[in-house]
Amino acid sequence: MKLKTLQFFSTVILGLLALMTSVWAEGSKELVASGGQRPFLEYRPTLLSGIPRKTIIRVYVQSGETLNLGSSATNLGAGVITYTSPTGTATNCATSVGRIFTNVQELAGPLPNTGGYTPCTVNVTQTGIWTIDFVSPDQNSATNPPTGTESNANSTWTIPALGGSIQPNNVGWVAAWDVTVRNSGGTAILGRTYTNYIAMNMGGNSRSLSSKVYFQTRDGYLYSIDGNGLDPFGFILFANRAGIENPAGTLNSATLNSVFQSFEDATLGGRGVLSPTIGVNDITTTNNTHKLFFNIPDTTMPATASISGGSTWLYQLPVTPPTPSNLTFTGIDGTAGQAGAGLGGTFTFNASSPGSFQITLDLNQNNILGDGIDRVIPGTSVTGSNSIFWDGLDNVGNPAPVNASSFKTAVELYAGEIHFPLIDAENNPTGLIFKRENDPALATTPTPDPFTVYYNDTGISGGTGPNPLTALRGVSSATGAHSFSNSWGDAAIIDTWAYYPSQRLEIPGGITVA
Repeated sequence: MKLKTLQFFSTVILGLLALMTSVWAEGSKELVASGGQRPFLEYRPTLLSGIPRKTIIRVYVQSGETLNLGSSATNLGAGVITYTSPTGTATNCATSVGRIFTNVQELAGPLPNTGGYTPCTVNVTQTGIWTIDFVSPDQNSATNPPTGTESNANSTWTIPALGGSIQPNNVGWVAAWDVTVRNSGGTAILGRTYTNYIAMNMGGNSRSLSSKVYFQTRDGYLYSIDGNGLDPFGFILFANRAGIENPAGTLNSATLNSVFQSFEDATLGGRGVLSPTIGVNDITTTNNTHKLFFNIPDTTMPATASISGGSTWLYQLPVTPPTPSNLTFTGIDGTAGQAGAGLGGTFTFNASSPGSFQITLDLNQNNILGDGIDRVIPGTSVTGSNSIFWDGLDNVGNPAPVNASSFKTAVELYAGEIHFPLIDAENNPTGLIFKRENDPALATTPTPDPFTVYYNDTGISGGTGPNPLTALRGVSSATGAHSFSNSWGDAAIIDTWAYYPSQRLEIPGGITVA
């Protein structure tokens, strides 16, 4: 089976739920709400690209609230629900409760919701992050989930005890699961449940993953990602701040090393994707695995919270992107504001904090930055002075055209950076839909398009790749972006990213190629 590491996002509750009372819950019902086929939750220790296919769910709960848990695998084989308090005390739910028998119960959530399941209920006395393990019936099993009609997202199903086949007692996955937080008055609270990564399995290829989830970044930005018919088979869904790193294993350092490009496995060299972290004691680290929520995060959550083993960041409003200043250019020959033909030179600028940047050169001199042969140079910046070399080439590898007149050149810095690395995802027929769901209080003008995504696939050859092959100046994903087919993504790591730009800073008078 092949790992597909992707990322993508949230949903609205099914129209069917409107017929029920108080049907707020979080879990597998969000993942099937947008149609397509069901993604089954994996829980087994086998590694895919070094990442355990064992999904761990987290949920923020306050003292005095109740935690309600359910799983279709409870009391089947070794299937059980385990919950761990913020101080590290682990407890198994009784096998007589917490069983989700049917899709009606999955959609309804826990009793007393109409048609709901009997939950495993925890009366919470410790405020913080509680860890939930929906243990599968057999962690040693490599059996894939069913691909029949019962696996369609909105199909009627029952577990074997009622004559169905959706949840066997000898598999390493869970068909349906639920986490519901209720306050002291019994009202459900959405936006508390998240994970650092989620391992899922579609049962095979030629399936349609249409789930929608949310990613919260460490600096407060919220993105929704819609699978929109992705065909991934077995996959791990997560997002981080830098995507593919160069060299591999360096992103925990003080400086990010994102390469802003996709690669075939054979051309990775020393590069790699940083595996998702477990989210403990990650409050001050440079690179963060972003938190995957199943609904819009609850805005009343604190900025940090206790979790077994330490603490983690949680919720904050989006920060303003760093401010660039003092952008200059000096050619290789030492001439300020001028490059020799095919020689290039060095840009310098100052940044108010570390992050990412893009320098754009209007080489076709039409006053539109980023079209035609215009060169775009992405990278990561440090606080203070930054020096970036330009090799004198345009975006297709030819020497920049000689012209006595100057052309516009600008730099932008970014906040809210998020990368969605797809590992070995053969087909993405209609493209993913990305949307930034919030902006900082001090917004950039004009307002950046919330659907803009970026990618650079020049490192992958053959097959039917995306059109355009490179989108370093951004492309809208409002109807789907970065699509590919004919197994173009096989044996490749495909990175799509997004971020929020600062105000653009231009070099006064531009530069020339002489």
